[in-house]
Amino acid sequence: MKLIIASLLALCLVGCAGRTEYGECIGIDGHENPKYEYNYSVRNVVIGTIFFETIIVPAIVVFSELKCPVGTR
Repeated sequence: MKLIIASLLALCLVGCAGRTEYGECIGIDGHENPKYEYNYSVRNVVIGTIFFETIIVPAIVVFSELKCPVGTR
């Protein structure tokens, strides 16, 4: 039980990724820069799923931090 609580506390401290070395993450309706390749941020999706009861965290993930640039094309 202590391990689960410690893991959840550590996850709360990590937070969502808002940017990468290539630029800012975008939401579901964001415009992708054609110079970069984007992938869904698994970390952000997991955090949004875990905190789905708050409604705010999943909304932030979906509308502003869903896809992050991972490299150039």
